[in-house]
Amino acid sequence: MARRRREAHEFRGRILYGIESVASGSLVTLGKGNIFFITGTTAVNHILKTNWVNVARGTVVGEVVLILKGAITINHNAGSVPAGAAAIFLVGSAAYVGTDGDTLSLAYDSISGVWREIGRTVLAA
Repeated sequence: MARRRREAHEFRGRILYGIESVASGSLVTLGKGNIFFITGTTAVNHILKTNWVNVARGTVVGEVVLILKGAITINHNAGSVPAGAAAIFLVGSAAYVGTDGDTLSLAYDSISGVWREIGRTVLAA
């Protein structure tokens, strides 16, 4: 079995580790790393917070950058939150319909228990 090498990448002055591909879905589970290609066409309503929060300290472990690979909708504060997940709070309090190559940066807010948008890059006008 081949070992996967973790590589460091610089993004907006921060060092981030790993790039993984994740299918879009109502509940998205992020793997290891900080940068994720989001594929598919299903709207994203919630993101699992497992492994992103230091429960003992109630602090954020890191930020995530989602790179959209297609027309994917990220919903703002979308209804009932599944166990172990958190809602996504977007700037403008409205859904974001991204296009291929757009990025969305999020951080987990351990006080409010939500993923908060901290930035986005929109490639298409």
